[in-house]
Amino acid sequence: MARQLIPNSKLPARYNCTRECVFRWKQDPELNFPKAALVIRGREFFDEEALLAWEESRREGVAA
Repeated sequence: MARQLIPNSKLPARYNCTRECVFRWKQDPELNFPKAALVIRGREFFDEEALLAWEESRREGVAA
């Protein structure tokens, strides 16, 4: 199965937040937000599996 790449522009809708919020997540080393899997002409694309793993780690942190 081919990996699914999610453009940076779709992240705010995915997480129901602003672009600025996603930008801050990417800058905060404590959040461990996934790095872009691919950058084309300055546009970042994120591996969906990495995003799902990050989401799961955030859920685990809340439950702990």
